[in-house]
Amino acid sequence: MMHVVVVGMNHQTAPVALRERLAVDEVQLRAFLADLPKRQPPMAETVILSTCNRFEAYLLLDDTANALSAFRQLSRIVAKSTVVDWTDHLYVRSNEEAVRHLFRVAAGLDSMILGEPQILGQVNQAYALAHEAGAAGPILSRLFQRATRVGKRVRTETAISRASSSVGSAAVRLLQQEFPDLPQRRALVVGAGQMGLTVARYLASQGVHDIAIVNRTLDRAEHVAAEVKGSAYAWQALLPLLTWADVAIFATGATTHLLSAYQMRLSVSRSKSRPLTLVDISVPRNVHPDVANVPHVRLFDIDDLHDIIEAGMDVRRQAVPQVEAIIAGAVDAFGKWQRSRDVARTISALYEQAELIRQNALRQTLRHHADGKLTPEVLDMVTRSLMDKLLQTPAQRLQELAIEGQAHPFELALQEMFNLPHLEE
Repeated sequence: MMHVVVVGMNHQTAPVALRERLAVDEVQLRAFLADLPKRQPPMAETVILSTCNRFEAYLLLDDTANALSAFRQLSRIVAKSTVVDWTDHLYVRSNEEAVRHLFRVAAGLDSMILGEPQILGQVNQAYALAHEAGAAGPILSRLFQRATRVGKRVRTETAISRASSSVGSAAVRLLQQEFPDLPQRRALVVGAGQMGLTVARYLASQGVHDIAIVNRTLDRAEHVAAEVKGSAYAWQALLPLLTWADVAIFATGATTHLLSAYQMRLSVSRSKSRPLTLVDISVPRNVHPDVANVPHVRLFDIDDLHDIIEAGMDVRRQAVPQVEAIIAGAVDAFGKWQRSRDVARTISALYEQAELIRQNALRQTLRHHADGKLTPEVLDMVTRSLMDKLLQTPAQRLQELAIEGQAHPFELALQEMFNLPHLEE
């Protein structure tokens, strides 16, 4: 029997400084998955779920004891390092608990923000990349397709995602705590992807008028700026804009630091020590941690948002029991499918053997009755012969096992499978 296993870490088990070591973008993940079949020992099936809050490897293994070694192999490749020991930060779940974990992730129950919608798209993307690379076979394909179905169902049938909340909105709420007069402040949003757009929208909804968007692709910055009535800038304007802004939120998908302590000191000196508050919600972090040591600069990262995210989640929490019930039903259904699949080859072989017996009986009948006259007597003889041939082998084997004193469990199994009466001795 093959086992479904998940090994990973998330925002509850590892700090951002460690999680970012395993963060990979789509291009890197695509190349990594395509290279998996060449590695030794090969893994039967693999799907990698990498987000700002988690890195998880879903594996199909013949032995669950191999899970940690498989993860270490994966992490060495992804992190390009053999130094880091992840053991104290990892969770390992297998079979039913691994299935339940993925369904809870897809439903948003395992997210930093309960019920957040982005994770479902990330689960879909993780599977799509693995499927495209040939790393996801029939078991994990079925598992992730079911997870998508569960994620959609709980968001349709429950209130788990109905109270608006996101990392982006939490970042703005943090700034509101720091600056009661936030609408009068100058705000810089670094990044114009989905997270940057969410941040910009929330800033605008809270009455902030001076919003600047800077992005590597100017067209995208202009699109976001137009929606929030802000200003768009090319990437070269980042450092000058830091001297202009009171607050800046970094929300890009970059895999390296975009702002160093040295660059920040230059900006501070040019702005004559204008105070600046930075919120870095990216993983990996866009802002080097040493920036926190620059005078007149305050730096927050995604882990600083935890308490803010916890506030105002009562509506979603009330939906959790309903979501867990949906997940329990889906876990049970997947388990039944997987268990039935374990005997699929035996059932197929049984049908193939029965078909060979049927074809032989048919050929013999046609050979002996070429005139085509199949009287009731002939049909009785044919069906009796067919029955004898089908039952001869199991009956003979049961008698042999009885002689050896080992027949009882097989006798019970036959009675169960063929719905026979349980005869008393």
